Amino acid sequence: MANPRVPGGVAACRAPRSGHCHRKENGGVRPKADFRRPSVEGYVLVPVAAFASNSNPEVVMRPTALLCSAVLLVGCSGSEKAPAADSPAAAPAAAPAAPAALSIADLAGKWTQVVRAENSDSVLVTSVVVATADPNGWTITLPGRPAMPVRVSASGDSLLVASGPYESVLRKGVTVTTDGVLRLVDGKLVGITIAHYKPAGADSVVRLRTEMTRAQ
Repeated sequence: MANPRVPGGVAACRAPRSGHCHRKENGGVRPKADFRRPSVEGYVLVPVAAFASNSNPEVVMRPTALLCSAVLLVGCSGSEKAPAADSPAAAPAAAPAAPAALSIADLAGKWTQVVRAENSDSVLVTSVVVATADPNGWTITLPGRPAMPVRVSASGDSLLVASGPYESVLRKGVTVTTDGVLRLVDGKLVGITIAHYKPAGADSVVRLRTEMTRAQ
């Protein structure tokens, strides 16, 4: 049973066998007393500090150590909170910027075009392309041929190019139609051109590498 508390920061000792206090009666201290009556007036009042000074230090330190451990655990768990939704760590990575749209007007001028097989560096045909701000004014001049129109249009960062049908330079007596997709890379228009030959055969569709460089 807990010791009764009284005002003034003192406590009544109810452990007559401990030797710390006894019932005070008639001005003297008796070694034994009847504590069955819960009257504060019949006890020697001992300051609470006296118990702390006489207590075992190990017993006093245990609650203190437990309290410190609890504070440390709470502090550590609080430091591992997830980042706020509006913090930089929680924000998703920005998407890469879209390539700039290609302007046909910016391509106006004379270009030298070379065509190679898709898996070879050997040049098959060299021609001259004249580009204008108006997509309807583009022309291409093949070796030993008059200039003929080229159909062009812009789609995002790509230039769509088509020409023909006309007699193939590479295959005598065969008609060819070409269409390709070019992109501006380091000041050059590069891409793949597809050649469709007639009459059709096993090799009637051929992929070619096209590169156009501004003429000096």
